[in-house]
Amino acid sequence: MAGVAQTARQSPEGSKAQRVYLLLRDEILRGARAGGTTLPGELRLAELHGVSRVTIRRALDALAADGIYTGTWNPGDA
Repeated sequence: MAGVAQTARQSPEGSKAQRVYLLLRDEILRGARAGGTTLPGELRLAELHGVSRVTIRRALDALAADGIYTGTWNPGDA
């Protein structure tokens, strides 16, 4: 996995999902979350970022496709 400056292959370009993708990617790659730590649930992430759950899902799917995120979260957890 390359550094934060690497261009994302799967980033949903020009969208709210891209903004969330970049924020979460940078947080993960900076080590702001310890390895194996779960992210907040999709609903909570949507609230935190002011977007819909669908937007969060797109960002998480792109992170998973880039190998940055393994899909460890609690989908219904607020």
